[in-house]
Parts: sequence; C-alpha cells; structure tokens
Amino acid sequence: EPGKAITGAYLAQVRPGADERGQPAVHFTFDTEGGNLFGELTSLNRPASKSEVGFKRQLAIILDSQIQSAPVIQSVIYSQGQISGGFTPKKVEELVTILRAGALPATLKFPPVSENSMGPTLGADTIYWGTLSVGLAFLAVLIFMLFYYRFAGIVACVALLANLVLTVAFMVLVNATFTLPGLAGLVLMLGMAVDANVLIYERLREERERGASLALALRNGYDRAFPTIIDTHLSSIFTAIVLYVGGNDQLKGFGISLTVGLIISLFTSLYMTRTMFDFWLAKGWLHKLSFFQGLVRMLHRHHWDFMGIRYYWFTATIVLTALGMGLFLWRLNPDEKGRSVMNIDFIGGTAYTGKLAQPMTIEELRNKLEKNVPVPGMSLQESDLPDITVEQVFARGDTPPRSSFFTVRTAVRDPRKVQKIINTRLGDALAYIELHKYTLDKDGKSAVLEFTKPKSEEPDFASRAQVMMLLNEEKANLLPEDKQLSFHVYPLGEPDEKGRYARMKVEPTQALSREQFEKILAQTKTAFDTSPQPERLENFDAQLAANTQERAMYAILASWAAILLYLWFRFGNWTFGAAAVLCLLHDLFFTLGIIAAAHYVHGTWLGNLLGISDFKIDLPAIAALLTLVGYSVNDTIVVFDRIREVRGKNPLLTPAMINDSVNQTLTRTILSSMTVWLVVIVLYAFGGEGVHLFAFVMIVGVIVGTYSSIYIASPLLLIFGEGTVSERERARLQQMAAAAEA
Repeated sequence: EPGKAITGAYLAQVRPGADERGQPAVHFTFDTEGGNLFGELTSLNRPASKSEVGFKRQLAIILDSQIQSAPVIQSVIYSQGQISGGFTPKKVEELVTILRAGALPATLKFPPVSENSMGPTLGADTIYWGTLSVGLAFLAVLIFMLFYYRFAGIVACVALLANLVLTVAFMVLVNATFTLPGLAGLVLMLGMAVDANVLIYERLREERERGASLALALRNGYDRAFPTIIDTHLSSIFTAIVLYVGGNDQLKGFGISLTVGLIISLFTSLYMTRTMFDFWLAKGWLHKLSFFQGLVRMLHRHHWDFMGIRYYWFTATIVLTALGMGLFLWRLNPDEKGRSVMNIDFIGGTAYTGKLAQPMTIEELRNKLEKNVPVPGMSLQESDLPDITVEQVFARGDTPPRSSFFTVRTAVRDPRKVQKIINTRLGDALAYIELHKYTLDKDGKSAVLEFTKPKSEEPDFASRAQVMMLLNEEKANLLPEDKQLSFHVYPLGEPDEKGRYARMKVEPTQALSREQFEKILAQTKTAFDTSPQPERLENFDAQLAANTQERAMYAILASWAAILLYLWFRFGNWTFGAAAVLCLLHDLFFTLGIIAAAHYVHGTWLGNLLGISDFKIDLPAIAALLTLVGYSVNDTIVVFDRIREVRGKNPLLTPAMINDSVNQTLTRTILSSMTVWLVVIVLYAFGGEGVHLFAFVMIVGVIVGTYSSIYIASPLLLIFGEGTVSERERARLQQMAAAAEA
C-alpha cells in the first residue's frame, strides 16, 4: 500500500540470537514508526487460528529485487520479533547480513559492515581465546583435584570431563548459539560441579575421621551431601529458568547453558562418581582414600570464633557496600568528558572495530584515538568522541602487547560520523582496501567493480553493504532531487570466510545516463579508497538501550525473587531467603563499586600491572554479575544447610551453632573458592578482550562472596530473629527443664 512500505529504513537493530528452544535465530527491532507499520501489516496477515496445520502467510524479505527469505507470520509483531526455523549459525549470519544491507541505503542506524564472522557478542578470535582459556582453566582444576584428592580426584576429573562434554554435546545437538553469557553459564556450571564433588569428599573425610569403614563412609558421605547439592543446584536452576523466560536473547544463552549443565552435573556428581566408587569397592581394588591433609590441619588446628568479631566485620561491610554503591551511582552520571560506567549497550552509542595496517600497542592506539584533532567539515567540538573507550582485539598470529584489531566505543550515535573521525585520527595506520577499477558495459547500464590490496594487483575482499552505502551517498550528492534511484549490487565469484567479494556487479534501479553513472562510480571509488571498511560499525539506539537495561533489571530482580521463595520453602522460614538476598545485594554493590573504581586506576602503573581496564557495564557484565550471584548463593546455601544440621530440632539458634557450622564447612568453602578462583585467574590472564571484564568480576566476586557467606549471611539470621522464642515459649521451656531435673 502506498506510504506504508516497510523498508530497512525502519530497522533499529538486527542481530544473531537464539529462539525459545536455544536454536539459532535472527532478532530484529524496529523504530517507533516501523513498529506501528509492521504491527499493522502482521495484524492483517496473521494466522486465522493457532492450529499448526492452518493456512499461514509468508513475508518476503527482498534485497536487490530478489526474495532472500520468506518466513511465516506466526503472530502480530510490533517493535521486536525473531525469525526462526531450524537455521544453522551460518544461515543466521547470512540473514542478518541481508537485513542489515537492506537498511543501509535508507538509514545509518545499523552497521554498514557486519558481514563478518563476529557472533552476537564475541568476534571469532575472541571466541578462540575465550575457549582456549576455559580449556586451560579446566585443565588447571583437574590438576588441582588430582593433587588434593588422589584417587577420588581421578573420579572427580572423569565426572567433570563427562559433564563438560555432555553439556557441549547437548548445545550442539539443539544448534544452540554460544555467546559470552553462555560461556559464563558454563564457567558457573563447572564451578558448581567441582563444588559438588568437594562437598561429597569433605563429608567422606569427616566420616572417616569418625572411624567409619570405607563403605559406610561412602554411603553416609553421599547421603549427607545430597540435600545440600540439591539445594545449590535447584536454586541456580530456578534462577536460570527465570532469566531464560524474562531475559533477552543473550541472557537466554546464559540460562540454557547453566540449566543443562547443572542437570547433567547432578547426574555426574551423584550417580557417575558413586557408581565408580562402588565398582572399585566391589572389585576389591579400593582399600583406602588418601587426601591432602595440609589445609585441614592448618584450618582445624583452631576453632575460629567468627561470630565473636561479626559486629566489626558487619560495620566495615556496611560502610564498604555504601561506598561502592555511592561510587557506582556517581559514575552513572557522565562526567565533563561524557564518560560513564555504563556501556553503549545501556546508554546508546556506536561500536567500531577496525583493522590496522601494522599491529600496535594499546598505548599507541590510545595516544592516537583519544586525542581530538580537527576533521574536515567539522569543528573541533564536533569532532570530539565523548565517553570513548579503546580496546585491543588479539587475532591469531598477533604477539601481545601488539594487536592487529581494535574496538572503539563512544556515546556518539552517528556511525558515519564516528567512522570519519577514526579515519582522520588513525590515517595511514588503518588497513585499506582499494577499488582498483570499474568497467562499464558497452550500454552503460551496469559496471563491474574489482577490489585489490592498496597499490597492488592482488585481489582483496570488500563488503557489499559498504559499496551500496557509498554508491547511494554519492548518488545523493550528485542527484539530490532523484529520491527513487538506487543500485543493485550483485556478487561475482566466491566469497571469503566473512561473506565479502573481490568482484561485484552494479546496476542502477532506474535509467541513468552513462556520464552520470560514471561520475557516481568515480566518486564512489574515491570515497572507498580513502575510507577503510571497518570490521564492525554498530549503532545502539537510545530507546533500544533503555529497553535492554529494563529487561536485564527485571530478569535480575525476578531471579532474586526465585531464590528468596525457594529458600523460604526449603528452610521453612523467610529469614533464610531474606538473608541470602541481602547477601547478594552486598556482593553486587561491592563488586559494582570495584568496577566503578577501575576507572580511576586504569592507565596507572598499578592498573597496568594488574591488567585493569576502564571497565563498563554491558550485557557480558550482566552475565558476569549473574554468575557471581549464582556462586554466592551456592556458598551461602552450603553454610545454611550445615546450620540446619547442627541445629537439629532445637528451636534456638545461637552464635555457637553458627560458629560450629562455619568451622565444619570452612575447608569446603576455601577449596571451592580456590578452584573457581583458579579458573577465573586463567580466564583473566589469557581469555582476551571478550572475557576480560567477566573474569575481573569473578576474581573480585569470589573473594567477596566467600567472606559474605560467613560474615554477612549467617549474622543476618540472628538479626532477623531466627531461632529466638517468645517470653511465653521461653517460660514453658524453663518449666519443662525444671520438671525434668526434678
């Protein structure tokens, strides 16, 4: 219908993601006008019934006058929707490229060049380094378990390896897309799987110290660790389910990998390891279990009075948490240079990833990119990039500290402006591609473009989206009155691994004189040769950023509510759930304060020594904070379960009972923290840009979560009145005690 055509001009964002089943899908978002038009279109063409066999209309996606895809309209869609249907990740990338390319001639709201192998959050090289670092961390955990638990460590290693393989196999089986939050879910799952084995083995050690036989110790150890393992896993599973239902597509990745991994962890830690022990015991091959005793002797030499100093720790914690929360809230507001603790995922802006002609260090990059210089056609004030952050992206073959790629994030929301400013600041340091020549056919109705490396005959690959954008820009400059004219850009030959081509064919959509066509091509060649094509140029609209922030916040709040309700049900009193949630708030604000403080440390000798960057809160950071929440509540539940066991049927809860419980679980607490910390230290050192903030959050969070489960969660039970009795009940108990003595 005239005036209601829905073109790429209305698209605010298109990105790869996952559908409700975890399979690859395309997620798209319209601006306000586009959402209204698309809602009207899909409303008029929605299925007449919800039956799977009923008639359903298809919606054609057209690029270069060719139907590229025709998804079925399942329901009314307004501002946000998804395209799914058993796609492979490669097909999803193709559809994303098509939709993005369709948007470019009419709008600059999404990247002109995203036809590369970058996933929803991570580039291919970052995925490589992230996966490699997870593998190294996993190997480090296996070595530690073998050293500490000897034969039992071998059993745990087999179970952990089976857990990881089965989880990844399931993800591959259902074509689930791995994102950084999904990787975070795997890390948390491995941490909890290790913790489950540590819980069982520490129970085994306690039973053996009481004089139980090996067979009896195995039975009692598994039986007594079972409720705690179930509690820790179920609370995290409920959280993951809430995130999957209420979160965006990246948080869904976290929820899927964590849920699947924890379910498999229950099987491997409770059934597989028990079966291996029983088999060796039945065969007569297992006569004793030897554990490393150094840590146990050191910790249990004294009975630590944790509750005796709880008031000092509690006071210090309140002050530090308030300072952390205050610093984070202060950094929420942009300073005089427009810098904020929030990344462009949440405030809107542009992300640019470029390739360098020669590798550079981060100091060299920052010296060039953070210095404001005049840009032709802009004033000095207009050429500023507020809230700019510069990060290195290491590709395979790069030798740190020099990298061939870099990423710039800024609050400026005009991608083309950002590209021009970066081109000016870096100049010849950027890697260029040359439009070597263009050849018109004899009728002047089409032209073949050939791309090469600069000052060379060697072919190079260019983005169709970049070419189309420049053609339309030059057309608008030369023929501003012609609003209908556009161009078809057809690929010639085979593409590279990023979907780019060394040769392309260009045809105007309407009649164009040879002279006009040649002039547009000449101007396009000049623009292309002087404008390096970025690896990524992505715009985050402010409205979309606000929606992302809102959904992430709702998902986190809902996960806390799930934890509160489950612990209330499991322990029979709201005090346990409330104490755990307040403990999580403490861990969250303390960690957020550390992230905000990193802004003042990065770039100094201490920041360089510790590898601290100017960290900002983005979607991967949300995944890291969720991982921290899962780990912290896991640690707290272990202490709570032991308090319940020590307390028995006694209605009272005393500081002495809490002291006994914390001392009894102290070895397990330190061992679990040590193994998770080992994982995240390796991630921090070798994981690359994509997991750097995630690892930093976990390094801080493991320390904070460990001490908060002792000094925050447990004293809160006493403050909330858990285990106190009324005066009437106290008098009745005293009468009963007096009668018993008589």
